[in-house]
Formats: sequence, C-alpha cells, structure tokens
Amino acid sequence: THCVAVLDPPREGVHNKVLKALREAPAIERIVYVSCNHVAWVEQAKMLCSPSTKIGGEPFTPVRANGVDLFPHTPHVELICLFERGACLAKSRPPKPEPETAAPAATKPEADAPSAVKAEEASAVA
Repeated sequence: THCVAVLDPPREGVHNKVLKALREAPAIERIVYVSCNHVAWVEQAKMLCSPSTKIGGEPFTPVRANGVDLFPHTPHVELICLFERGACLAKSRPPKPEPETAAPAATKPEADAPSAVKAEEASAVA
C-alpha cells in the first residue's frame, strides 16, 4: 500500500518542519500539493525535490501539474501538483524504449542518377 499526503496550505505555504517530516517519512511516496501562492510553492518544491545533505529521505519528483481557475475574472489560479518517489514513481513512468540500431545506408544504383546527369549524357550523344 502507498501513503499519500495531501497539502492545501494557506498563502504562506507549508512550514519547513512539515516538509522535512514528509521527506524523511519513507512510507509517503506521493504528495498532492494544492497551492494558491506560486512563489512559496517554488521554494517548497525545491525542498521536496532537491537532493540534500541537510534533509534525509529520498527526494520527490514532480510528475504532473495543472492550474485550476477557481475564481473566474480574477488573476488567481490554484496550482495542483503531484509529486512521487519510490515505487509510485517507478509505476507511473513508462519503461524506456530500447534504442534502435541504425541500418546501414543503402547506396543508389546508377539507374537512379539525377535527371540533370542523364540530360548531359543525352546531349553529348546527339
């Protein structure tokens, strides 16, 4: 089973102690973060996602994000972002395709020579 944390903080964002606790909780593999303050969200996303020697735990990876206009005719937009790590992240990413080997380039036979060369040959014969 996977543990999901849902964050919908006030404009100031989530307290750093909470972000640290989320990073250090190995059972939490998915976070749904709803933000109305995109400036605070950027700093907190850095804390959740960046490798750090100050914070333990595996960093999260932003997987999906979407803006939602809850307040029409205003400049305010809610940001909903999904962060994942561990087994959740491995399941949500498709396997990488195997690289294709390049086939050797085929050489054109003389019969496929450009028409300009054929025209020169025809005028030389005439």
